[in-house]
Amino acid sequence: RDYDDCMTGVDYCIAQGWADPDRLVCYGWSYGGYMSFWIVTQTDKFKAVSPGAGLSNLYSMYSTTDIPHYLGWFFGTPWDNEEMYERLSAIRHVKEVKSPVLIMHGANDARVPPEQAVEFYTALKDLGKDVTFIRYPREGHGIREPRHQVDRLRRYLRFFSEHVNLTPVTEKP
Repeated sequence: RDYDDCMTGVDYCIAQGWADPDRLVCYGWSYGGYMSFWIVTQTDKFKAVSPGAGLSNLYSMYSTTDIPHYLGWFFGTPWDNEEMYERLSAIRHVKEVKSPVLIMHGANDARVPPEQAVEFYTALKDLGKDVTFIRYPREGHGIREPRHQVDRLRRYLRFFSEHVNLTPVTEKP
């Protein structure tokens, strides 16, 4: 239902004239990364989507994260609720992706292991989809090094500008 809540908000913003439906982008980090992975598999409403440090496969996430029981609080274990873990994993819907995707992840992320990003990236590449994957060395679940922070912001600017036909004024072409 969180997806439905997000999309209701987006539709409301469009109806109010606050958002241009031809220039919508989506991005998020951590849980926002999960939602970004999910959103890009459910709709083509967004011209570009960038999940960061997001989980794409709840089943494998359960046994590879540093907090495995976190998912258990919501869903129980994967072996007890396999159908739910499968249904709510964006990787299971990856064939539906139509928007360009920019995935970013810390190489040393123990909270959401980078394999979550690798799985989704590999699937999109295999399917011939428009995808880029950036793995930040030495970074964990958050991006801490100043030059990586600047790099991430510049990548957002370029990626989103390119896909909504805007020219960034702070960056050289």
